[in-house]
Amino acid sequence: MSVASIWTGWFFNVDADGRYHRGDILFINVLLVFLYLLTSFFVAFFMVKRKKNVVKKNRLYAVSALGVIPFLTEILQIQLPGLSIICAGTTIGLIVVFVEIQKEMISIDPLTKLNNRNQASLYLDARFKQTVPGKRLYQFVMDLDKFKQINDHYGHIEGDRALLAVANVLKEVCGPRGHFISRFGGDEFVVFANLSTDTAAKALCETISARLAEESSGFPFKLSMSFGFAFRNPGESEQELFARADSALYEAKTAREAG
Repeated sequence: MSVASIWTGWFFNVDADGRYHRGDILFINVLLVFLYLLTSFFVAFFMVKRKKNVVKKNRLYAVSALGVIPFLTEILQIQLPGLSIICAGTTIGLIVVFVEIQKEMISIDPLTKLNNRNQASLYLDARFKQTVPGKRLYQFVMDLDKFKQINDHYGHIEGDRALLAVANVLKEVCGPRGHFISRFGGDEFVVFANLSTDTAAKALCETISARLAEESSGFPFKLSMSFGFAFRNPGESEQELFARADSALYEAKTAREAG
């Protein structure tokens, strides 16, 4: 309809002196744009409420900005037809999305597509300011058993395949429960979960182990993981919590090797 307006004058027309004039049914164009932008905003905004993954929430916030900023500038455009305000609003919305994509690229592990160590620190910084009634914040530190041997005997491609298997299992088990998952480095992974007891924490480790065994059943090697976990005490720092969880992991690996 915009292209046809060159001949029909539906949305606009240009007189013999080269002056622009609004068409008789320009309001249809404006209405459709408004509906599109508002729909994008509300769909993205309300999807945020159903997402527990921090990265996905930020992505949706950026998408909602791409809807609401051009919408607001479109309103100004109607009041000030001589200025191209809508173009500036659309550009700002695109910049918001671009910045979020850039942040995501530096916050996501390129191999496993899990959060990286930097994102884990950002999550903890926000999480330490919140409390969940009846639950405690647990940090799990886990790594693959004999990962170096896998790389040495089967090659780094198979090593990457093993890491991807772990990532898939963590996404499957922990993702739907709203737990935060991060690849901390190498074959080490970290999970943060709001749980009520150590029994629930142990059950989560057992579920991950069982699913990993199933996931790697067709591999030329057996995949297993060692786990260490600790819940945060009031006033405890990020470093102190990690140190206790990491110490528990070391004890678990030592006990497994001794056994």
